[in-house]
Amino acid sequence: MKQIPDNTGEGDDLVHSRYTRRLLKLAIIAFIIPVSSLTAQEQPDPILTITEAELRDHIFYMASDSLEGRDAGTRGYMLAAQYAAIHLHQAGLSPMFTDSSGVSTFFQQIQFGNYRVSPESVMRAKVGGEEKIYHFGQEFIAQQAFASGGDQVIEGNPVFLGFGIEEPDLGWNDYEGVDVAGRMAIIVCGAPTRNDEPVLPEEKHQVYSSLQSRGGAIIESALSHEISTLILVPDTGTAALWDMFASQMSRSSPRPISEGVSKGGALLPLSWIVLLKPEAAVDLLSGTGLDPVTATGIYSPGVLEDVHISLDVSHTMDAAFSSPNVVGLLPGSDPALKDEYIVVTAHLDHVGTRNGVVFNGADDNASGCAAVLEAAEAAAMTSVKRSIIFVLLTSEEDGLQGSMYFADNPPPCPSRTSS
Repeated sequence: MKQIPDNTGEGDDLVHSRYTRRLLKLAIIAFIIPVSSLTAQEQPDPILTITEAELRDHIFYMASDSLEGRDAGTRGYMLAAQYAAIHLHQAGLSPMFTDSSGVSTFFQQIQFGNYRVSPESVMRAKVGGEEKIYHFGQEFIAQQAFASGGDQVIEGNPVFLGFGIEEPDLGWNDYEGVDVAGRMAIIVCGAPTRNDEPVLPEEKHQVYSSLQSRGGAIIESALSHEISTLILVPDTGTAALWDMFASQMSRSSPRPISEGVSKGGALLPLSWIVLLKPEAAVDLLSGTGLDPVTATGIYSPGVLEDVHISLDVSHTMDAAFSSPNVVGLLPGSDPALKDEYIVVTAHLDHVGTRNGVVFNGADDNASGCAAVLEAAEAAAMTSVKRSIIFVLLTSEEDGLQGSMYFADNPPPCPSRTSS
């Protein structure tokens, strides 16, 4: 989650000077003194090497103002990535990639483009044979969630999920008996009432009545049911903030540059999130029994057979940049298990600097990175049966881009050797 600035940047000049010297010292140790000479010495209990002081030092450096919030691809992020790579090397881990010169490296470089949804994008809807055209920024806004940048046409008969509420213990489940996997779905933000009284407990009713309060739950349910494109009709209170949402969704968003992203390709779960104004949704939902403006009415979830939606989204791309995942391998020692891999991750990036304010990201997620670095060091001091890959991820704040890229492009692992 993006957060307000924390206080890890206080006394930043002193912190920067201290940890810059420490980083240089680590670089000299890591690249001049062979790892074997260190491991030949008597080692302490690995668990005891994970100390509060070392965790604090990692966090203080990575969350300092001098790293400028570690936005992916920036100078501050690269300083953090170099810091992590040095620690992985010093711990005795092995790099898994090679750079353009063929030299082994801890960096899995990812080429990003800053994609922006074009204002020429449109959404067409045929309702009972009559076509309606909705324009980007006016009646609808859209943003890629877990998809790579690229022009696409997404079309089909949408599944209507009513309020999209999944509370079976309270007697209400809009997902029950409805197959939405890989499909487009429409949800109206609101909560059911009967005789003007809430059906759900008051606390739940208030949560579901606003997109701002229930957005996380909507996303979680959509992902778990593998919805490909989610069309949300916001409540009237949220719709009043339309200009703010339109501005946010019109910003460029980093996505890995990939060839062959074409129209009509298969979609990942929750590839797109669309906001459609309540007034614009009236015709779409006219046969459902639910009024999207007042969020009242009796309905049954299911496929809207008389409605066909075509979402035609195109992109422009701003200047490209590169930002790496940091990856280190600790090989396993058991001949039968060493080709099984455990992956330990945390994301290294945060949201950078905005309006002159550094968003330090101590908890999100310098603390997680500190834990990974300390765990890697401790694990390397003992014999592990299975191989462990430690990964510090880039561009998580831009939609889990680093983790998805790593999953789609795993490092070349040593092939199994016969015993």
